[in-house]
Amino acid sequence: MKKIKFILFLLSVHYIFSQVEYSIISQNEEEIVLEINFKVKDFNYLTYNNQNYVDFQSIYKIISLEKGAPALPLFGSSYHIPSKGAVEIEIIPIITDTITSIKVLPSKGNLKRNVLPSSVAYEFSEVYSINAFYPSIPVKHDNPFIYRTVRGQNIQFFPFQYNPVSQELVVHKKIKVKIKLNKNLEGVNEVFNQENSSDLKTISYHFKNEKMEKYSTVEEDGEMLILSSPGKASLLTELVHWKNQRGIKTVLKTTDETGQTLQEITSFLDEYYLTNPNLKYLLLVGDSEDIPVHSYGTSMGENLYSDSYYGQLAGTDYYPDVFVGRLSGQSFNIETMVERILEYEKNPLVGDWNKKAIGLASSEGAGYGDEGQADWQHMRGLRDLMIEGGYQQVYEFYDGSRNGDDAPNSPLSSDILDAVNEGVGIFNYTGHGDLTTCITGEFSSSHINQATNYGKYPFVVSVACNNGTFVDATCISESWLNANKAEGPTGAIAACGSSILMAWAPPMETQDELTLINTKNIENNYKTTLGGLFYNAQMSMLEEYMQDGVEVMQTWIFFGDPSVVFRNEITQELNVSHPINLPANIGNTIIVQSETENVEIAFSVNNELIGTAKIIDGQCSFNLPSYANGTVIDVVATKQNYSPYIGQINIQGNSSINEYALENWSIFPNPTNNFIYLKNNNLTIEAEISLYTVDGQLVLNKKINEDFSSKINLTSLNQGIYYLQIKDNQNTFIKKIVKK
Repeated sequence: MKKIKFILFLLSVHYIFSQVEYSIISQNEEEIVLEINFKVKDFNYLTYNNQNYVDFQSIYKIISLEKGAPALPLFGSSYHIPSKGAVEIEIIPIITDTITSIKVLPSKGNLKRNVLPSSVAYEFSEVYSINAFYPSIPVKHDNPFIYRTVRGQNIQFFPFQYNPVSQELVVHKKIKVKIKLNKNLEGVNEVFNQENSSDLKTISYHFKNEKMEKYSTVEEDGEMLILSSPGKASLLTELVHWKNQRGIKTVLKTTDETGQTLQEITSFLDEYYLTNPNLKYLLLVGDSEDIPVHSYGTSMGENLYSDSYYGQLAGTDYYPDVFVGRLSGQSFNIETMVERILEYEKNPLVGDWNKKAIGLASSEGAGYGDEGQADWQHMRGLRDLMIEGGYQQVYEFYDGSRNGDDAPNSPLSSDILDAVNEGVGIFNYTGHGDLTTCITGEFSSSHINQATNYGKYPFVVSVACNNGTFVDATCISESWLNANKAEGPTGAIAACGSSILMAWAPPMETQDELTLINTKNIENNYKTTLGGLFYNAQMSMLEEYMQDGVEVMQTWIFFGDPSVVFRNEITQELNVSHPINLPANIGNTIIVQSETENVEIAFSVNNELIGTAKIIDGQCSFNLPSYANGTVIDVVATKQNYSPYIGQINIQGNSSINEYALENWSIFPNPTNNFIYLKNNNLTIEAEISLYTVDGQLVLNKKINEDFSSKINLTSLNQGIYYLQIKDNQNTFIKKIVKK
């Protein structure tokens, strides 16, 4: 099937992103041909040293970040490519213009958030003394990447090339790009296992050459591995049981089993992923001394600490093949986190609190942040998206006085805490930070410890320095998860914070994309789990910024359980029905019904998942294996923004089945139209007969105790399959009956 996929010609597929239109002209196993059309915006100018320079940072979303080189717009995109072969890029300019006598400002570099862009002077590097166009080619690419079993290729399109010496600006209004696969050369990050359609469906919204239906089925189903220190494993029993009951096959391993060093754990994970390809979530339980954290080296004197490293199990790229989260803390902290997760998933607090949000932002970054926005402008843009997407209230807490719903002057920590206590579903922060504080509003770990937001737990996404620096310290992101009082957990369901001084612009793109996904503004992509939301947004950031976004992907730590389904609507109740009792020792086809569509139904026995099904057109069926008398089957129904339904099916009846007993009975005709006849050839025993529907409903029960024969009238029953159970004083057996 994959071969066919790449020989299709997609002449009518177009993707428009702002001023860029991508058209897929054709694709096959050897090449993808695309055409890029660019619409030029009116220029803005900035006066520097008494000269006018084009200021692209105030016009376009993403600008090149090579320090001292011309700051030019760029546009990232990704393409699904065949599993093998070396990638070559051919560029064919079609329509170009040249603008003369123009000056372009240089980039100040990929600044960290501890540096104010306005305080950094422009530096003109040696690029400005070379009589050549920058960049040298209008389309760049890095190595192909692998997401699980799917191979992709990122490219960056530079619609402008600038020669600082001649002061000429070339504008590429139309360009053709060929992404070629040379099968005779070994490529980087080749895929050697068969491509999984579920993996492709998960990531295909990133690919310009994949067309999907609007809001296709969410492909976040998968298994979870929990890796814990031995001392904390006993605290996770109820969580593991619940995950299996609700339909996520979950396995708990300790470092006694995997090894305790980084190398031992990564080797274990590599092998585990090969033998468990459905692994989608990895939950690390313990602080950095319990489960070691990887370091990519140092930057500005800081270790580039990373947990996402554990999830990069296919290829040498930074795309997460498994979504990684961490519950970091002492044993009593882990108890709080487990209690909060179980409450959020099993017994959510009903109310409109999850239709509210907080936006906290600094006043810095104008002209330099993603889209050239200051932090508060970026946050107001997120607020607009959320209000349009159905959020009832998004608090505006911005440095300075920004009108709208933002109160005069800078926000007070007490006001932020009041909003948290009132209840919000998501808390976005963009600004300056340190280990324990969001600098805007001076909102810190001490305020989180005062919180009384019982049952109303936000998802916290922090674009700030060091809010996730948890090695040898307790950061504010950990405080969000540690928060607890005598009455129960407070704080957040999950918190994302950087382990280092965070970059200025790239992580804002992650926040943008997460909001777009959450509010269903991307027509072919919607994710429901916390891990799905965060890591898909991170992948978008990598696509847009490529190498400038790598450090953000490496060092942004996800604290929490990535498999938790995010709540962004008022919680509703599920109405689910299914058989309560079933006969023993037959394979039953269970029918589960619900008036709510796309409900996930999970079946488990003794906390071990045995299978799942989904409600379509009001019902689903599941072929249940045979179980002995006394077995209890847990039935759990879940759907985003609903309280789960938790029920049971009891297996009843004699557990003994003797095939010899079948020889003593004659049952005919079968199939039948209206009647079946039973006759006991032994003539020495009495018997009880029962007739069940396939979903276990009893429709007939009678005793045979005179002539050891019986005529059973099926006239009033619908056509279909029934199960006839015969119990005598020696045996119990089942016979399938078909009524025509």
